[in-house]
Amino acid sequence: MAYHDDCGVFEGGWPSLSAYLTEVAEVLEKGGAVGGTWVPYLTCDGELWWSLKDETELNGEPLTPAPAPAAAS
Repeated sequence: MAYHDDCGVFEGGWPSLSAYLTEVAEVLEKGGAVGGTWVPYLTCDGELWWSLKDETELNGEPLTPAPAPAAAS
């Protein structure tokens, strides 16, 4: 099933808005994917963009994982 076919996909959702927003905040802080599917990236302009896992380009431009991996010390 396509996620953008004008139909909602409500299977396996979160039990509350609070649970959903908590997961979004944790993913933005620590990395990962919301619902195991949606990953935050930064565009080349520094804007936040959510995309499916392993989609690393937007209109031919690279996407950077957000949060960016910490630099090794």
